Amino acid sequence: ALNMSGISSLRFFFYGFLSSKDSQAIRELEMLKNIKFTIVLYEAPHRLIKTLQNIYKILGNRDISISREISKIHEEVFRGTVLEAMDIYTEVKGEIVIVIDECREDIDYDEMLKEVYKKIENGCSSKDAIKMVSKEFEVSKNILYNKYEESKK
Repeated sequence: ALNMSGISSLRFFFYGFLSSKDSQAIRELEMLKNIKFTIVLYEAPHRLIKTLQNIYKILGNRDISISREISKIHEEVFRGTVLEAMDIYTEVKGEIVIVIDECREDIDYDEMLKEVYKKIENGCSSKDAIKMVSKEFEVSKNILYNKYEESKK
């Protein structure tokens, strides 16, 4: 799940399942709020929506990945923000892994997109430009690509 997420795996913290009690899960997220690592969680399908709401409330609209049914026929990987995930997932089945991007206050996708467009103007393909900028700024290539596609609309 971490590898497929497109989120940095240089430093990660595997937490496992949050508590099934909402108040305890919120306390656990508060504890994880300022950790400077990518966070990996397991989650039960019937609690995914509530967990996403709590992540948004406590950690903000971070970049996340949701992997479902890993190595099975219905394998699925979502990459985007917490709010985007909340719009997509209403009912879900299967085993779920949530990967949450590390706490970074310095992410400025507008600035990164300017760099991508500069590289494209200088003859790079969009794929190469995104790859170079994501490496330079140490952000997810997949998420930067999604931001690039949104900016073209």
